[in-house]
Amino acid sequence: MLDSPPGTPGRWQSDPRRKFLRDELASKTATELADMYWEAIRVLDDGSNPERLPICAFLLRELQIGLPTYLNLPQPKPRRTAGSVIDWVELEWNRLAAKPGRIVDGRWTGPLDGPIASFLRALGERIDQYRSDNPRWRAEQRRVLRTLDPSLGTIPDEVQTDVVKTWDGLRDFFNTWTHHSAVEDTDFEEKVRAFESFLGDRLVPQTFAKRDQIAAMVREAEGHALN
Repeated sequence: MLDSPPGTPGRWQSDPRRKFLRDELASKTATELADMYWEAIRVLDDGSNPERLPICAFLLRELQIGLPTYLNLPQPKPRRTAGSVIDWVELEWNRLAAKPGRIVDGRWTGPLDGPIASFLRALGERIDQYRSDNPRWRAEQRRVLRTLDPSLGTIPDEVQTDVVKTWDGLRDFFNTWTHHSAVEDTDFEEKVRAFESFLGDRLVPQTFAKRDQIAAMVREAEGHALN
């Protein structure tokens, strides 16, 4: 996991392993996503910015959301949208309300049968259709992760599910911080490092060649620091 000593000036950007991760992200996905990651890291070094954590969280969340698009994965097109369901509800309810005696002060009068029963049944069917037509986040992210790391498809399905849940949990965490959830700064930094470690494991399989390449970059950076 990437780490830098607390109190080090520019400690997030100065770690060469982060630069390596940024470059791998650019080469294997898109420069736009690499830029999001690097700006998220850069803002963490700006101690004068009181909004640095929500900004970082927003950028990392958007990186996750943007991966399917930039990987050019085929996107299922839903036949229904939430807007079409709401439009249908509004139209059908107005038709019911137009009948004298059925609606009084905005309330349905009489038993829940006949027209209202048909309406509620059709509403349930529309909602079920909307849910089935739209790809679920976790199903989409599983495709993303298997595209980045094809070896993920060779492990048991339950293990794949756990991997996706971990990725999804990071998105939930960053989403709450985007909305200024109150969490300790140290917890936030740990989540950023967990994000980097997770993404790095997908982009750069832990082979000896890659480890040697990263180690060489670290030694080079340390050598520059001593001169």
